[in-house]
Amino acid sequence: MSSVPGLPVCCRAADIRLSAASIAAVQEPSGPDPVFPGGHADPWDHVEAAMALDVAGLHGEAAAAYAWLARAQRLGRLVGGEVSGRLRARGDL
Repeated sequence: MSSVPGLPVCCRAADIRLSAASIAAVQEPSGPDPVFPGGHADPWDHVEAAMALDVAGLHGEAAAAYAWLARAQRLGRLVGGEVSGRLRARGDL
């Protein structure tokens, strides 16, 4: 893991790493970060989660998240602004 910036006003680098680890823990193997385990993937929340992973030095996990979002967009799976857990479970994404 690369160097993580600390933000003295709100949190320490260790806090940022802990938050990122909790995001990575629910990330699915194909890359999506669902709103909750097994739930839908909201693009806005998904990108925020990917950026947090990047800031915390989890660049591989962030890259997987960005790649998944690009696949979902190309396949037209972002219906109503989210991708359901059922689509992901079927292996469509």
